[in-house]
Amino acid sequence: MKFESPPPFDAAVAETLSAVKQRGGSVLVVGPSEVSHTDICRRFLDGDAEEIAVRTERSASGDNTVDRVIERTIPTRSASASRTARGQSSTSVDIESVSEDLRVEMRDAAGEASSLRVCFDSLRPFVDSGADRRLADALEAIRSTARETDAVVHFHLPAMPKAVPSTLFDAVDLVVEVRRQGDATYQRWQLSSEEPKTEWV
Repeated sequence: MKFESPPPFDAAVAETLSAVKQRGGSVLVVGPSEVSHTDICRRFLDGDAEEIAVRTERSASGDNTVDRVIERTIPTRSASASRTARGQSSTSVDIESVSEDLRVEMRDAAGEASSLRVCFDSLRPFVDSGADRRLADALEAIRSTARETDAVVHFHLPAMPKAVPSTLFDAVDLVVEVRRQGDATYQRWQLSSEEPKTEWV
């Protein structure tokens, strides 16, 4: 894919992102490039905010040292299939439990910090489980707590947008697709499933 010179950042996206930072909310980060996910994660976590990381599959936060970590490693579909082939039952994916743990941690952290940022390192295990409605409900609950605590939560889903369940787009405030070209990470934003995407910037 060929990228043109970066256009001005879309005003509507800038306004919406600013509103999310002020009132709290959530962003879904999609795209297959692991490096791009790490780059944009560093941008979200940059600053003096209290930081929480939820680690389910990998650490998209890279070398960032976060203040609080929720470790909930969940086997990927291939790992679960391998265990099932050996006669072992696959581990169920409990998004409700992870969501509840995070929301408790957010409320606790909000009482100690002036601002709060949360990195949810991968939704892929939950998407692989096929429980799209449960996942969307959990994201909406986390978004509600983010607004309650003035936090900004970003969820990583390392997949092409067409592979993302449509219900997830309405469960967050913003969606950003990231791609890598050369040494640069490019991004384009979408305000809702009905809105057109911005140009690559």
